[in-house]
Amino acid sequence: MTGVGLRALGDNDPRRLGDFRLLWRLATGGMGRLYLARADEPGSPLVAVKTLLAEGMVSDRDRERFAREVELARRVDSAWTARVLAADPAAERPWMAIEYIPAPALSDLVGAAGKLPAWAVPWLGAGTLQALLALHDKGVIHRDVKPQNILLPMTGPLLIDFGISHAVDITRTSFTLGTFGFMSPEQARGEPSTTASDVFSVGATLFYMAVGRPPYPEPDGPMRALAQVQRGEVDLAGLPSALEPLIRPCLAVEPADRPDPAELLVRMVREVDGGAGRRRGQRWLPPSWTELIEAYEAYGRVLGGEGATLGADGDRTQPVPPPAPTLVDTRERQARREREEAARETRLRREEEIRRLAAAAEQARHERERAEEAERRAREERESAERERAAAEEARRRANAAAGSGSGAGSASASAAGAASAASGSGSGSSSSSGSGSSSNSGGGLLVLLVVIGIVLAIWQPWEAANSGDSTAGSAGSTPTASALTSGGSSGTSADGGTTSGSGAGAADDDTPAAADDDDDEPEQPDPTTSSPEPDPTEQAFKRVSSGDCLKVYDTGQAGRYNVRWSAAAPPPSVSCAGSDAYVQVTGVTAGSCPSGVDKSSWSYRSPSSGDTTRLCMTRIYRAGYCLLARQSGDSISLGGLTGVSCGASQVPSAYNQVMHITGVYRAPAGANASNCRRTANDATRYWSWTVNGGNTLLCTKIYGA
Repeated sequence: MTGVGLRALGDNDPRRLGDFRLLWRLATGGMGRLYLARADEPGSPLVAVKTLLAEGMVSDRDRERFAREVELARRVDSAWTARVLAADPAAERPWMAIEYIPAPALSDLVGAAGKLPAWAVPWLGAGTLQALLALHDKGVIHRDVKPQNILLPMTGPLLIDFGISHAVDITRTSFTLGTFGFMSPEQARGEPSTTASDVFSVGATLFYMAVGRPPYPEPDGPMRALAQVQRGEVDLAGLPSALEPLIRPCLAVEPADRPDPAELLVRMVREVDGGAGRRRGQRWLPPSWTELIEAYEAYGRVLGGEGATLGADGDRTQPVPPPAPTLVDTRERQARREREEAARETRLRREEEIRRLAAAAEQARHERERAEEAERRAREERESAERERAAAEEARRRANAAAGSGSGAGSASASAAGAASAASGSGSGSSSSSGSGSSSNSGGGLLVLLVVIGIVLAIWQPWEAANSGDSTAGSAGSTPTASALTSGGSSGTSADGGTTSGSGAGAADDDTPAAADDDDDEPEQPDPTTSSPEPDPTEQAFKRVSSGDCLKVYDTGQAGRYNVRWSAAAPPPSVSCAGSDAYVQVTGVTAGSCPSGVDKSSWSYRSPSSGDTTRLCMTRIYRAGYCLLARQSGDSISLGGLTGVSCGASQVPSAYNQVMHITGVYRAPAGANASNCRRTANDATRYWSWTVNGGNTLLCTKIYGA
C-alpha cells in the first residue's frame, strides 16, 4: 500500500546507523530523513531511525539542533508520543532511534479517507491536547504541530517530531508550505513561541481535519505565504458551524486572545459529551478512517514478522513490501477481535485520563477566579482606605492652616476662659444662703463657656501646630494645654488642668511626651501589657491552606520509608492542580486523623505561640513521566508513594534503592494488575503497578532506565 510510504534505499542512503540496519526509507522532510530499521539481535522490533539530511560534513549548528531534539524527546517520554530508544548526536552522521508506530498521519488519513465529520473532531482534538499538555508540563513547546506530525493508531493520537528548532527557510518550498500552513503569526514573525503558539497550530490542524485544507488561503509563493501567516490572514470558509466555537478562538491573531491549552481541553470534553462531538453510536471515527488505520497496523505486523534479507556482500536486498494479511484465516479473525478489544480498553483508559485532566483544569480555573475575586475585593478595600486616609489628611491640613491663622483669637478665648474660671472660683466662696442664686448662675455660665472653648479647640487643634510641649498641669485657674487635652479618647479636663482618664487614657498618656517632642505626627505605639503576641508565620502558612488546594511539596525520602520529610518547611502558596508543579492535593484540614494509604499522608503543626494544632490531609498527584523512590528486595518492590525524585538521579536516600518511572495513570478496571499497563499486545516491558485513590486508579511504573 502506498500510504505507508516505504521506499527502497538509494545509493546515497547509509546501510547502518549505530547498531541498526536500515531496511527501508520511510520519509524525507526539510531537514531529516526517516528509515525503517532493526537491530541485529534476533526478534528485535522494528524501529524508526531519524538522521540529518547533509551533503558532506554536518554543520555544528545542525548538530546542536539535532542534539537538542534528542534531549527534548528523552525528557518527555510520554505515553502519547513516540519514545526514544537510542541516539548518538555526536556520530559522524547523527541519528536517533524511536519507536516505530505503524499508523497513518492525519495528513494521510485526510488525503486517502476524506475529511473528518464534525462529530469526530473534538475527541481527536482532546487526545492531541492530552499529548501536548504532557510536553508543556515538561517545559517543551512543540512549535510544529501539524497533521503530518500526529499519528493515529487505534489507541488514539500520538505526537511526534516535537521540540525542533526549525529555521525559517523560505527557499525550500515543500518545507515552507508544510510548516507555514499551520504556523502561528508570532512564529512567522520570528517572535518567541509559547503554549499559545501550539494552541494556534492545534486549531489549524483541527480545521484541516474538518475542512480538508489548511486555514490559510492558497498562496502564490513562499514569500506570499510568509506574509499571510505573519498577519494571521486565515480563511475559515467551509468550517462547520458546530465547530466554530471550538476552532475559531484558537486562530486568533493575538496569543493572549487564544484559550489556554487546559481550558481548550475542557471545551473539547464538553463537545465530546454533548455538542458537536456527540458520537454516532459507539464509533469514535468514521469507517473509512478506521479501515485505513487497521490496514496500516496489519501492514506493520507483517513487516515486524519479516526478517531482513542480506546479500552475500552484506548489502540489503530490496524485495517488494509484503502484502497485508487477509481475514480468511480464523485465527487472524480471532486475533483481530482481541486487538480491537485491547485498543478499545486503552482508549477508554485514555478518555478517563483526559476527563481527569479536564476536571483538574476546571477546578484550577475556579480557584483562579476565586483568587482573582479575593484580590479584587482586597484591592478595592485598599483603595477605599487610601481615599479615607487622604480625606482625613486633607481635613487635618485645613485644620492646621485654620489654627495657624486664628492663634490670636484662640489665646484671647483661652485668657477669657481663665478669667471666667477665676471669677467663678471667688464667687463660689460667698455666703451660700444669700448668694446661692448668683453662685448657681455663675456656675451655669462657666459650664457653657467651657463647652464652647472645648469645641473651638477640638476644631482648631492648635497643639498639632505647636512647636514645643510647654504643657503645664498648673494651679487652679490655669488654661488647659494641648497635651492635657490629647491624653485620652474619653478623658476630660479638671479645673486644675489635669486629666480624668477613661478607656485608653493610660496608653495615650504614655504617647504624649513623644508627640509633644516632635513636630511630625507619630503613630501610636501599642501598650505592651495589652497587645497581642507576635503571630506565628508557620501557623499562618498552615492556616492559609484550604481543602482542595494543591501544593508543590513531596516526601524527600530522607526520613525513611515509614516517615515523611516534606520538601518545604511550611506549606508554600497553592498552585494550579493542573500544573506540572502540583505534587499533592489537600483533601482536608482537621485537628483529627487523616485517611491512610500508599498515596496518602498528613502534615501537622502545633504552634508554640497559640498552642493550636493544624493537620493537613494530603493525597499524591501522579502524572506519567514523573519518578518516585522505591525499595526493591528480590522480585518485590515497595513504593514511596508520596516521594519525588529526579528521574536521572545518581543517588537516592539510604532507605531506598530504586527510581520508578511512572508510565501511565489510568482508571483501574476490576482486578487491575501490571498486565493492564501494557501499551500493546507485544509490549515486553516489565511493569510494576499499584491501585491508588481508593482503588479507583491504576498507577503503572517501571524501573527507570530498565
